[in-house]
Amino acid sequence: MRYVFADGIRVQDELLRAGLVLAAPDRASTACSAIFLGAENAARTERSGLWGTGAFAILTVNQINLDASRRAGTFQIVEGVVEAAAIVRGRAYLNFGIDRRTDFTVTMAPPDMRAFRAARIDMKTLAGKRVRVRGWLELYNGAELSLSTPGALEILEDR
Repeated sequence: MRYVFADGIRVQDELLRAGLVLAAPDRASTACSAIFLGAENAARTERSGLWGTGAFAILTVNQINLDASRRAGTFQIVEGVVEAAAIVRGRAYLNFGIDRRTDFTVTMAPPDMRAFRAARIDMKTLAGKRVRVRGWLELYNGAELSLSTPGALEILEDR
């Protein structure tokens, strides 16, 4: 991760606060994820920049399920209640519907699970909780996001 400063101000923070970019936490930006998400949240709350025009939006699981093929290959922020959580052969699965073959799913690969354990996030306890996830949407047995860092997962509340 590279940071750009102008007059002592980190440009990424200002772009996020202005609502001109989305936070996209990855392994390299783990230390700054909370700052970036906070700046993005402020822009969303104030409807700044592209948040005010509708170009940026947090999608529901239903919106993703209905329009997955059109949104495949795009960066998305999705919010919903985890229906079921499991770990199979070291890979975590968060299922957002009763049909795991067609409903929205979030996965974490075995090598990435170390970072979630280090952040004290137990995937199996997320069933029934409302979460917000972000990343590149793919199609595999329905819409799927693969998370590589805890910064891409926000636990919002219990059901």
